Amino acid sequence: MVVLLKESFDKEQSINKKRRKIEPFDDSSTMLFNPVQQYFGDCMVAPDFNCACDFTESACKDLMLINNHIQSFQSLYTIPLAMSTDTERSHLEFINSTLGFTPSFPLVCDQTHSVSRHFNIIQSNHDTNRAVFIIDKTRRIRFSFVIEDDRISHSMNTICSILQTF
Repeated sequence: MVVLLKESFDKEQSINKKRRKIEPFDDSSTMLFNPVQQYFGDCMVAPDFNCACDFTESACKDLMLINNHIQSFQSLYTIPLAMSTDTERSHLEFINSTLGFTPSFPLVCDQTHSVSRHFNIIQSNHDTNRAVFIIDKTRRIRFSFVIEDDRISHSMNTICSILQTF
């Protein structure tokens, strides 16, 4: 998920606001800050559904690509957010074991599949397709694409080019 802010972007303020209260190995942890609700009135939002689950090669590649392009997103006043259907606990285990780095953007859980269902990206086996949706502040989808082949990576340059048009 990517958030395009209309006004200047304060990296420190963003980092402080996206911190969450996380109880170790507690599936009932609550998010103290919801980045989408905080900025929705003044932004573009583009969810980046990386995959149906963490611990996959495509998830690692996608998250690394987003992380490597963080300065490009910030220059567009954009905050990337990544979403999967895994739990918060699974995200933490993924970051601490398989991923090898801590992303400089939030990972969002769609454990109930409600967002995935809304965007119609659930496959017949209940996995989700990898996709990007760019949604404007009026909640209208401005651009979307789905990647069904895990061998293909998201093109961050394409996403940045699209964001520049708004």
